Amino acid sequence: MKLKLLYTGLAGALLLFGCTPADTSPPVVRVSQPADGATVNTNGVEVRGSATDERAVARVTYQLNGGPEQRVDISTGKQVNFELDVSGLEQGNNVITLNAYDAAGNKGSTQLKVRYQPGAPGVVITQPVAGTTLNRTGVNVVGRATDDQAVTRLTYQLNGGPEQEVSITAGAQAEFSFAVSGLREGSNTLTVNAYDALGLKGSATVSVVYGPLVLTGLVVDNNAGAALAGSTVTVDGSPATAVTNSEGAFTLHLPAGTYNFNFSKPGYAGSRIEGLRLEANLGPISVVQKRAANPGLATTPPSLSVTTGAGGCGGIAAGVDFATVTQAQACVPFRITATAQGSGNMVRLIYAGLAKTPGSGFFSNPRFSWSADVNGPDTGNRQLSGAAVAGVNGPTTFEVVAYDLNDNRVHRIYYLDFTQNTASPAVTPVTSFRVLSVTLAQAVGFYSPPKPTAVRLPTASSISVQGAPSADSTLWVELSWSYSGTNPDRFEIWRSFDGSTFTRIATLGGTARAYNDGSPQLAVGRRVYYRVDAVGSTTATGPVLATTPLDRFTVSLLSPAKNQTGVSVRPTFSWSVSRVVGDQRLFAPFVLDYPQQGEYLIWSPYFSTGQLFSDADLEVSGNTYSVAYNADGAASLSRLEAHHAYSFDLSAAAVSFDPADPARVEAISIAQDIWNVFHPLGVCNFGGPVCTGEWNEFVTGDGSY
Repeated sequence: MKLKLLYTGLAGALLLFGCTPADTSPPVVRVSQPADGATVNTNGVEVRGSATDERAVARVTYQLNGGPEQRVDISTGKQVNFELDVSGLEQGNNVITLNAYDAAGNKGSTQLKVRYQPGAPGVVITQPVAGTTLNRTGVNVVGRATDDQAVTRLTYQLNGGPEQEVSITAGAQAEFSFAVSGLREGSNTLTVNAYDALGLKGSATVSVVYGPLVLTGLVVDNNAGAALAGSTVTVDGSPATAVTNSEGAFTLHLPAGTYNFNFSKPGYAGSRIEGLRLEANLGPISVVQKRAANPGLATTPPSLSVTTGAGGCGGIAAGVDFATVTQAQACVPFRITATAQGSGNMVRLIYAGLAKTPGSGFFSNPRFSWSADVNGPDTGNRQLSGAAVAGVNGPTTFEVVAYDLNDNRVHRIYYLDFTQNTASPAVTPVTSFRVLSVTLAQAVGFYSPPKPTAVRLPTASSISVQGAPSADSTLWVELSWSYSGTNPDRFEIWRSFDGSTFTRIATLGGTARAYNDGSPQLAVGRRVYYRVDAVGSTTATGPVLATTPLDRFTVSLLSPAKNQTGVSVRPTFSWSVSRVVGDQRLFAPFVLDYPQQGEYLIWSPYFSTGQLFSDADLEVSGNTYSVAYNADGAASLSRLEAHHAYSFDLSAAAVSFDPADPARVEAISIAQDIWNVFHPLGVCNFGGPVCTGEWNEFVTGDGSY
């Protein structure tokens, strides 16, 4: 006890006279990165850590593999953090020693083991893109190779063949660009190899397709519908792929052969073409891909089983796979079973046709149609004969299309040689040929609308339609003609976009007198020419007529406003159009007794006198049109009743005329037509703004004005 007190007193005396105990404790060094024993693939490594001391860390150094100490920059303190790059690692095991010193020269150390295992060079091929399809036997290869030290050598291999040297400038990053020739038909693999000074090798491989034949196509969201951009096109058993552009177009380069194609896009039903034979440059083919009806259902197209059914006609045996059929005469027997994919799904429609892609009757009659959702997915034993095969002679196709409830679509194609047994008559050119393009201001999903009649115009001219200017519109071209004498074997429909080079787009039986073209090649403002040839023992070339499709427009009713009260008994009606299209705008106003509007028309110039109002008959200010009530004097009331409810609605269209024949209406754009003044189907059966239109209910005031 006396000793302890003596020691305590001595320490206090030393402190009192300014003396401190000697510092004999070394700093403590810790490493946080990398982990002890780590392996790196470069000859340098970043080291992080800290050193602590009870008084202060004055200096930090490091040593590589027992070499001289290298100073590390720090700020003096009780705890210092350090971060340093250690370069010059030897291949294999390395020891990095971290040293920390305090002011008294005490030294603390720790050792870090690091293994340097050099990595192989990295290779990136930027061109060509994987899956690229080419119609030539050569391709340019572009990319870069990198290494922690230097890329010293570069080679390539085509389809696993011997390495071919490529000239490069050695360095940590070596850019390369070279040409490869000798691609074989079909799929090819290109491998680029990079080597470093140690002989380590890195590689990258890309696949490309050489197809001497070109397939082009156009994808639309409906017959006569708008282009579908962003749909991915793949080919069964091939790396070839494409994505449709803003015009719905795609291009594939493929070797000759028979292919299955798949079309997919988020939010859209799947579409598939099976059995397309590519023997020459082909296109553009037309593909329909509808928006999915139910996002919760599968987007896989139905599967098909197609046989010859009961057979018997056309010289075809019964019950065999239709793929075995190569010839038919006057008749095609078949039986189709379609199977929907995914839970809760079922087949909706099955179509079959000869020499055409069957679908909506509006575009592909005559054809076989089967309501699978009502009658089941098996068509039973059926046949195409008579009008369904009229005019078909020689190599042709038998085609099947099926839709399920989610609008997934499968289209299968069979190729056969079809013959007729009838003698060919003498022929003469068609007469009364008419061509009209029609634009509707809404998208219409064509399945089976009624057969169209003539579009009704002020002069009662007959006309026809085109392809859609936008996703919320529909566009098609309607052709009609007359023929005198014995019907020909067939009519051939020819189309041109320059007026000189014509392409046959359809073959119809000799009884046909009309055709609707809903091709996605049709476009607003793009002039298109048609002719119809009669074919029998000879060919009688028909006259040529052209049309330029119009853009869509919409109508807004302005006055009286919807639900307005206190309206004059002699009101002025006004409306505006979203854009002014065509050579002439045509309007048919209607005023109805609102409580009885289903039947009782107070003012209907079109129904009473056949009058349509045009720009010349109306007050026009920019895009706004106005007309006074009873402007033609044909209203059932000279003035409306006071304190009474009425409604105002409007049929609206725009037309353009043939520059070479101003009396011929060549195009019409219909905004709304609840009373069927203009509509080419004769009756609106699909709802929406065209068929339902817009109407304003209003109530008159006391009648004093």
